[in-house]
Amino acid sequence: MFINLTNDIAEFTYGRRQWKYGIDEILELGLAKKKKRYFLENATFIGLIIVAYYFMCFSHIKFWLYAIPTVIFCAFIFIAPLIDSCKYDYHIVVIDIYNKKTKIKIRQQDKLVILKKIDDFLKIKFDHITSRKACS
Repeated sequence: MFINLTNDIAEFTYGRRQWKYGIDEILELGLAKKKKRYFLENATFIGLIIVAYYFMCFSHIKFWLYAIPTVIFCAFIFIAPLIDSCKYDYHIVVIDIYNKKTKIKIRQQDKLVILKKIDDFLKIKFDHITSRKACS
């Protein structure tokens, strides 16, 4: 699993990344959502239009020899981001008492399982705090 919880220790394992904290060492644990940027697609489109404009103005190549490939590649560039339905990147963020911030990128399929584990962690931490307050 992604997060193994005991009464005093939280063990995180995701892919090849592993780290371990005590329950009291974690200040914040959460899931961050960040919108994807399509820089590569936009740069490719601009480069393609520049090349097509160069052929249109400064070469003696017939129109259909550069217009048809330009239209096909532009269609491919527009359709490629639509195939990937995920518009966001998700990260697990852990901030400890030493102000060390750990941020791990996760897959969208794992988001729900990790959210349940984070809820379990927050319940354990709440119980831990309330039992400490009750004793004192």
